[in-house]
Amino acid sequence: MNEHRRRWLLTSSLGTAGALLSMSGCSHALTPKGSSPMDTRNWQTHCFGRHFLSLPPDAKVTDTYKLGGASIEFLVGVKPAQLEGVMQQREKQLRMREHDSEYIQNDSMFIRVDRLSNGGGLVYGWQSSFTERLTVQESFFLTKSPDRIFQSKKEVFKDKHAQGKDWAEKVQQALVGRDDNAMPQQAGFCIRGGMLTGSKPVDEEAYRLWVTFASLPRVGLTVESWQVGKPSTDTLFSRMPAGLSALMNLASGTSVLRKREVSLGQQTAQEMLLRVKAEGKRAYHFQLETVGVANSATETSLTFEMSTTNILDEHGHVGDAAFKDDEEALAFWDAILHSFKVRPGAV
Repeated sequence: MNEHRRRWLLTSSLGTAGALLSMSGCSHALTPKGSSPMDTRNWQTHCFGRHFLSLPPDAKVTDTYKLGGASIEFLVGVKPAQLEGVMQQREKQLRMREHDSEYIQNDSMFIRVDRLSNGGGLVYGWQSSFTERLTVQESFFLTKSPDRIFQSKKEVFKDKHAQGKDWAEKVQQALVGRDDNAMPQQAGFCIRGGMLTGSKPVDEEAYRLWVTFASLPRVGLTVESWQVGKPSTDTLFSRMPAGLSALMNLASGTSVLRKREVSLGQQTAQEMLLRVKAEGKRAYHFQLETVGVANSATETSLTFEMSTTNILDEHGHVGDAAFKDDEEALAFWDAILHSFKVRPGAV
């Protein structure tokens, strides 16, 4: 697990614990619970990365994807015929910004443009107004049937532009457009509007989802998948003393609905489900994590987190949970987890 993700997970736990703490005040009970199956026949199956996940039809998904730490996204509403204009506009924006180093011959943030073999392009700019080595390579990729433009941003040292271009060419060769409602049959990594084909990743793959539900106000679901070279020893349960459990001990009305290890695909996951009752309100924070299998494109490091405390009400307070009781909250959570699977043929 990289340092950025480790900090994000710890901060997430601390932030949620703080929200729960604000509702209550000095003991907690262990009350393990199961759930009754939820009817998911009208749920829609989505392809994220090399996985399938089913969600209710009213789910709103905000998704981000990365290759080797570089973002990659579908430019919605931009046609391939507009590529030249897009690149020229980006060049203009960089030229309008000054670079502060006296050693840079061109005093703007713009460096140069380059071309990819299929007609796509690259725009290079400085990473900041002070750096003299680190640049940002913005890659623009074209796909056909459907015709689309995708953009990637990757930090590259100035003397490594040739390697950066080789990376972009590999991404371009693997990238195809895709209707988001179509379930792919070939090996590859699904992104919004497209897929990076092939059983072997072009680079380390990752995605992150933020999901909200119209029928469940203030319920937020986060899903994160990260390909790992070496599984981390920094697990959900190992972080508990430093974060969530320390604050739990201060909060009355807090119940641990579950704390257990459970199978998720071919991995063993750690699951912690909490509920707080205070001032006539309930709040839930559910979390599940796996550490991943070394260098696996499918058995990745995974985090599922569902909370009713991340979205505040109109007064800036934690509102009452949208679930009618613990059983409904658990059933919804279990239905999401049970729908998650490695996509057949993904590798």
